[in-house]
Amino acid sequence: MLLHFFGMYGYRLNYNEVGVRVSRDGGFFRKRSRGWVVKDRPYLLSVESPIDLSVDVGANTYNIRSVRRA
Repeated sequence: MLLHFFGMYGYRLNYNEVGVRVSRDGGFFRKRSRGWVVKDRPYLLSVESPIDLSVDVGANTYNIRSVRRA
């Protein structure tokens, strides 16, 4: 399961296009549909807040590319 997790979030997940939903049994959504694509940094991690679904708690992530490479 751990290898599946690293494979999914390290290699297969397209951070430019997809965000992560943790509420309602989890899942993924298109960042563009929420207006969560940052034009000059589309690679940022987007995670929907389980408390307020309109908030991107991953919006302040930085160095995500280094984390993915590791």
